[in-house]
Amino acid sequence: MDRLKEINALRSKIDQLDNELIQLLRERLRVAREIGQIKKDNNIPVVDPERESDLSDRLGKLTDNDFLTKDFVNRLWKLILVESYRVQLEEMD
Repeated sequence: MDRLKEINALRSKIDQLDNELIQLLRERLRVAREIGQIKKDNNIPVVDPERESDLSDRLGKLTDNDFLTKDFVNRLWKLILVESYRVQLEEMD
């Protein structure tokens, strides 16, 4: 029974972390929307390959090759970038 309590407590912690991740993603997309408006006002393309490369390099350095691998972080960030571009493109319309 103690093990079930331990699992439930850990799951509760995961739920809390998931909530925080969603809040952070929401804030990130809000900022991306602001960037999209600035890009629109200044006729700047949405996609910036140099920024993507810098971001990939920076985030890759934060991985530990154990639980959080560089491959996982790159795949996750590609999804986040695609969504950020979508939000920015909405500002272009």
